[in-house]
This record gives sequence, structure tokens and C-alpha cells, in this order.
Amino acid sequence: MTEQTPLERLDEAINEIRECFARPLAEQLLDSSIKYMRHAEARIKELEAENSKLKAHDCWKEVTGG
Repeated sequence: MTEQTPLERLDEAINEIRECFARPLAEQLLDSSIKYMRHAEARIKELEAENSKLKAHDCWKEVTGG
């Protein structure tokens, strides 16, 4: 086995650091994505409720003529 050059040792160290951080970063990204999706889902429900109210109001106006 040959001795590693400083650049090879640095590359190996960088890869080890990446491995150490990869999982926590992936978990953070997943957590952030889940939070965003939940926020989006809540907003969609709000908009659907608002849309239902507007449709009901439009129907009421149509039925009452005003």
C-alpha cells in the first residue's frame, strides 16, 4: 500500500466529514419539507373553505336574485 499524498488525505477527510453531516442534513431537509407540506395542506384547506363560502354566496345571490 502506498502512502497517501496530502491531497488524497484531504480528500478522504472531506469525504468523512460529508458522511458525518449527510444524515443530519438529510433529516433536516426532510423535517423542513414535512413542515412545508403541512403548512401548504392547512392553507389549501383554508382556501377550499373560503371557496365553498364563495360558491354558497353565489348560489344564494342566484336564488334570491341579488
